[in-house]
Order: sequence, then C-alpha cells, then structure tokens
Amino acid sequence: MSSASDTIQSIELRRLELPLETPYWSMISTIHAFDPLFIEVSTRSGAIGMGECVIVPGYSHELPETSWSFCVEQAGQLVGQTLLKSIEQVRTHEKSYSHAVSILVAALEMAHGHPLLQPATEERRVALVAPLHSKEFAQLSDEIELRVSEGFGVLKVKVGQNVRADLSRTAFIQSVVAGRAKIRLDANQGFSPEDGCRFASSLDPYGIELLEQPCAAEDWEAAIRVKEVSKVPMMLDESIFDEEDIERAAKSNAAEFVKLKLVKMSGLTALKSGLDCIAHNKMGAILGNGVATDINNWMEACASVGTLETAGEMNGFLKSSVRLFRNPLLFDKGNIVLPAGYIPELDRAVLDRCTRLRERFS
Repeated sequence: MSSASDTIQSIELRRLELPLETPYWSMISTIHAFDPLFIEVSTRSGAIGMGECVIVPGYSHELPETSWSFCVEQAGQLVGQTLLKSIEQVRTHEKSYSHAVSILVAALEMAHGHPLLQPATEERRVALVAPLHSKEFAQLSDEIELRVSEGFGVLKVKVGQNVRADLSRTAFIQSVVAGRAKIRLDANQGFSPEDGCRFASSLDPYGIELLEQPCAAEDWEAAIRVKEVSKVPMMLDESIFDEEDIERAAKSNAAEFVKLKLVKMSGLTALKSGLDCIAHNKMGAILGNGVATDINNWMEACASVGTLETAGEMNGFLKSSVRLFRNPLLFDKGNIVLPAGYIPELDRAVLDRCTRLRERFS
C-alpha cells in the first residue's frame, strides 16, 4: 500500500474507442463501440492506479463531453497533492458527476493500494450473466444453446419495447431454456407505468430470476406499483446512485434486488459500503457493468469475490474485440477467472491504438 504522504506525480487522461463484436442494444441506446474515459495516476513512490467508464447518455444525466471536461479540470488541480486528500476533494462532486468521480477515485484508490484489489494466494472465480442478442426465434434458440454450453447459469434478456412482443419472446426463451439457466429480464426504463404493470403481472415466473427497472428511474411510484402486481422479483438499477437510494428502495418496498456498478458509487470504498447497505436492508444485490472494459470489470470482479452469490454483470470485456490488458482477464465456463497472484498490466500499444484524445498533467 502506498504511504499516506505519497503524492501524485502525474495524471494522464484519454478518450478511447473500442469496437464491439456485436452491437449492444437496450431501450436506452444501441452501442456499436465503447468510448470510455480512461485515467492513469502515477505517484512519486512509483505506484500506479487506473480507472475507466463508458458514459451512456440517458443512463444518467452525465454526458461524455462534460465529464471529460470535469476530469481535465480536476486532474490539473490534483498533481502534487496526496492521494487521500485528492480522494476527499474529488468525492465532493459525486452528486453532479458520479461516473467521472468514480474513475478518478478508483484510480486514486488503486494507486493507494486498496485492499479489494490485492492479489489473492489462490484462484478466484466470479460467475457471469450472458446477454442474449438475437431477435429472430430460430437464431435465439441457437444462441441460448451456445450460452448454456459455455457454462452460463443466468441469461439476460432485454425487454421494454412492446408488452405483447416481450411476453411472447420471454415465453419462447423460457421454453428453450427449460430450467437449465435463470432468466434475468431488463427493461432499461422502457415501460410506462401501465405497461410495466401489464408486463410484470402477465409473466409466467418459471425460471425468471428478476425483472430489472421497468419504468423511468425517477418514477419511484411506478416502481412500487409494478412491484405490487409483479409475478417475479423486482430490481432497481438506474434509480440507484448512492446509499440514500438503497435505503429508499428498502423502505418503500420498491424492489427485492438492487444493482450496483462501480461507475455510480464514487469508488471502491463506496461500492463496498453500498453492498453492505444492501445486505443490511436484507435485499439481494447484483453487481457489474456490461458497458465497460477490462479495467472496470476487473475491479468489480475483485469486489464481488466472497461477497455475492448472484451472477455478476461485469461482462463488458467479453463484448469488445479489444482487450486493454497484456495479461487479459480469463473467462472459463461462465466465470471470470482471477488466477492466484493476478495483477493486470496495461497493453500500452493497444491503449495508444485506441486513443482518440489525450491530456497529461505533471
């Protein structure tokens, strides 16, 4: 661990572009390439920390351009400060720039030697959910068979566009899966309150793990209404940005599950505190970001080990055709595999090739 007096020698910021193997569709947007903000912190003692996030307009109020400007402004102020003072300073902006704050703080925490990221003496595995992309039933059937054969125990299905079509597609998936995996439905805020209630109350619960965020993030009354009539457990995602939101979900009985992502929780310490808050409120937790690179997914996998039994959503690194680590995250039988002693190393050549914009402060 870096000492408390260790100061920042340099901060490098980049905007990257990483093509995807298959376009990633949701009710929020269709993504053809990840365009993460990337930050690397170097200290005078030689410690290194990194962070990244993909900002999807519509998922939160943040925009890539404004968050990039915020990171540039902060980086210019942090050089020469201690890591701990820098973390305190950046976190004062978490309400306005949760995603941007998260990558700055995660990089600073990594440079400081955060305990969640320390390599273990034995191999660790984190089960992942597999997204289903196909639209046509014939292709969907083949995709399900492939994902089950790869060892995935949970399949993620996007809904939220049309109640009748979504119910039909869900029923078809249930018939093909036939209990061999759980089905996680995600509406990404796509339903109106009325359609959300109609969809949730019409579901056959067979094999369905949960229904995620059926209605608009800010419409808590809609979440409660859908939860009251739903045949399956409910989960909130876009509604949740901090522990106050977790407490609100618990007290209002708006969901049985809460999903957290590092990009929303202002760093690793805040993420761990959020997971503890969910457990304290006797709710189920899902962790992970499917719109992220190796860096974010590695950190989330480290935070998940020994804490969660649910399949994680830190599978963005499997969607991209580019890996940012020289020693890539391993995947085996539906799991991220973290070998004993694993410490990721950036592939500088790949990083340079994917860079669209770059700023350095020292």
